[in-house]
Amino acid sequence: MTLVELLVVVAIIGVLAALLLPAVQAAREAARNTHCKNNLRQIGLAALGFEATHGALPAGGWNAAWMGDPNEGTGGRQPGGWIFQAAPHLEQAHASLPGLGVTDLFGLRDALAELAATPLPTMNCPSRRTARVYPAYDHDGFNFSPLGHAAKTDYAANGGERMRVGGRSVGPWLRSPFAGSRCSAGYPNCRWVSDDDWLSRRWNGVVGDHTGARLAQVTDGSAHTLFAGEKWVYDLYYDRVTVDSEHDNRTNRTPHDNPGDNGSMYAGFDYDNIRIARPPRRDTDYDTRNPQSDKKGAHYQDRFGGPHPAGLNTVRCDASVHGVGWDIASGAWTNLAARNDGLIEP
Repeated sequence: MTLVELLVVVAIIGVLAALLLPAVQAAREAARNTHCKNNLRQIGLAALGFEATHGALPAGGWNAAWMGDPNEGTGGRQPGGWIFQAAPHLEQAHASLPGLGVTDLFGLRDALAELAATPLPTMNCPSRRTARVYPAYDHDGFNFSPLGHAAKTDYAANGGERMRVGGRSVGPWLRSPFAGSRCSAGYPNCRWVSDDDWLSRRWNGVVGDHTGARLAQVTDGSAHTLFAGEKWVYDLYYDRVTVDSEHDNRTNRTPHDNPGDNGSMYAGFDYDNIRIARPPRRDTDYDTRNPQSDKKGAHYQDRFGGPHPAGLNTVRCDASVHGVGWDIASGAWTNLAARNDGLIEP
């Protein structure tokens, strides 16, 4: 074989490889997408199992400054969010064990920090990242020791049209909802928000601050109401929580980088595990919260989204899994998120 013949053979092999590579990549993405949908199916079944046991869907917990506490049960008194509360129904009961029976506050803080770094394979989309611990930014916990790393989720529950927190229409933040007289007896003997009338009038999601909706409150029908879906994460932060000065011009320019993915998935009501679908304002698309593909965005931390080319995967309150295209109309997306607006998406 001459050198020319060898080069021709190499060139032919290179062309064939170039033709086959997109097909191989597409097949791999199809497999990852199927895996992602199966994760959401398991999440939907876990939510229904939780509802059958406790009479309501998992509550959203308190806020990002509180970690799930296995000594506090479920519902409004449980500071941990919906993932912590639903974990036993995901056949992941071990996630609730760190801290169980620990009464010493300092020992509990260390145990809950260990819990915060316990991955759950079901909670990560293989198109984005594997189930392991990642750098975190939760340094101001009220019931857990500071975290350098944490287990993160790629899925968020449906908070409705807006984040309704503590009886006010403000976003969650690292603050105690039980400051002063609300927790004068000391944690965990705190009072919690129980204004069901306020929630019923102003909150239309399925997983909320201190509460989870009952299926009877999902008047649009469980098959037509979103329970959870993939959350938006800027792809620069899949495996980090901040960037160095060389990339500062690519950050989200918020008080700290990546505010919707910087803590443990077992924390309370926060953008890390809750997302919203705000409707259009005055018949325009301004200020909507439509899902976004994983890309830079200064205000996308409150939206659903994902790494797949065609759209994101979601699960509804009947545990059925559906894909949603990036071009979904704002009104249809809002209708999916609202459990009781009387409107059903096309």
